[in-house]
Amino acid sequence: METIFTIFFALYTIFILYLGITLFKNLPNTQERLKFVIPLLIAFGIGVYVYLNRVCFCNLP
Repeated sequence: METIFTIFFALYTIFILYLGITLFKNLPNTQERLKFVIPLLIAFGIGVYVYLNRVCFCNLP
C-alpha cells in the first residue's frame, strides 16, 4: 500500500511542477503568475501533508 501511495505522490509532484512551470512561463506579468502559482503551491503542500501522514507517520508507536 505504501509503495502505491509513493508512486501516486511522485506522479502528483511531477504533474504539479509541470503545471506550475508551464503557467509561470506562459503568463506575462507577475500578478497573473501569482494568481495561478500560489494555488498550485497550496495543492502541493496539501499533497505533502497527506503523503507524510499516510506513509511516514502511520507507523509511529
